[in-house]
Amino acid sequence: MYNKKSVDLSEFADANIISDWAKPSLQWAVSIGIIKGNRSGKLNPLDYITRAEVAAILMRFTENYI
Repeated sequence: MYNKKSVDLSEFADANIISDWAKPSLQWAVSIGIIKGNRSGKLNPLDYITRAEVAAILMRFTENYI
């Protein structure tokens, strides 16, 4: 469950603005499918997260890992 898989974040249009400290966590979350990006192919790492996005992340995590 907590294996660190390396995922290429460059598939997301805004990968170049992801902070270095956040990349390992985002790579993990993308690799296990709890973060998928938006319809525009972006992660929007500088934006605030919405309630709907939090709900989707929690739902994906609990459905697959709890």
